[in-house]
Amino acid sequence: MIRLFITPLTLLFCLQIASQNLVPNPSFEDTIMLSNGQPGLDTWLNTPGSPDYFSPYYQPPFESRNPPDNYRGYEYAYAGVAYFGFGVFFQGVADDKEYMQTELLDTLLAGQKYEVEFYLSLADSFHWALAPEDIQVAFRKNLIPDDSGNALRRLSPAYASDTAWDATNKVGWEKFHYTYTALGGEKTIVIGCFKDNSQNTITKVGNGGDTDFFRKVSYYFIDKISVQAKDTSIGLVENPLKTQVKLYPNPAKEHFYVSYSGSEALSHFRLYNLNGKLVTFERRRTNDLYEFSIGHLPTGIYFLEVENTAGQRASFRFLKSV
Repeated sequence: MIRLFITPLTLLFCLQIASQNLVPNPSFEDTIMLSNGQPGLDTWLNTPGSPDYFSPYYQPPFESRNPPDNYRGYEYAYAGVAYFGFGVFFQGVADDKEYMQTELLDTLLAGQKYEVEFYLSLADSFHWALAPEDIQVAFRKNLIPDDSGNALRRLSPAYASDTAWDATNKVGWEKFHYTYTALGGEKTIVIGCFKDNSQNTITKVGNGGDTDFFRKVSYYFIDKISVQAKDTSIGLVENPLKTQVKLYPNPAKEHFYVSYSGSEALSHFRLYNLNGKLVTFERRRTNDLYEFSIGHLPTGIYFLEVENTAGQRASFRFLKSV
């Protein structure tokens, strides 16, 4: 008789896998310094409209984008030091909206439940607040093209928070939460207001700023976005790649190997660090065995995303050791 011993460390590692955040760069901390000396992001580049990025790494003449005291209001980040801001209502301007969107690290699985969370704070330079049910989340298979400026995107279905939050709060962060049951194949999360202005409920909060712009806009800071599987047991059944792909050794030092027993050819490999940033690697193939060279990478936790020609995707977590 074979007995399986589960140590506390093994249990912790399993729980961490189950709670992997599928949102890359969820708190917007992973920056790239551009040639002009200002910070940029290698994620969150396809957000429709013109949401604003706030980071302490901005240098003159863009220091007005430094939190906590920035040109949209005063707020410390909920997590880390950076956050975004976006306008979800522009009174008197025909249905102008801004959105947050990004491609997830893995495709959502049909029937799987996912916990969706992010944090919002009404910027204190603005004194219009939307009703909590007017800010929603939607999932799609593809990114929305950023080709129509601030045009309203009427995505359906879209979901409001299933727990209460205060959309008028200017002095702290409020948690948006929704438990989403995936249809299968979703790869993109979109956050914003998907309703016409005439359908929005607005509340006046304080006196706002000094100009008409500030008086007529509802603008929120947003931070720490997450999408996490609630119960991985469904995914283990419905995603054959999880059983067809084996990654070893784990932890790995200079190299790791991937063996594959499926009938559909593997078409893509993507390697992400813990912040959701793509990292480079070298790969060699011998029949159905793939060898990955990772000696150049810093020690830490990484995620290998594997995709086959049928469009099935799965991600595998491993530790790069010293």
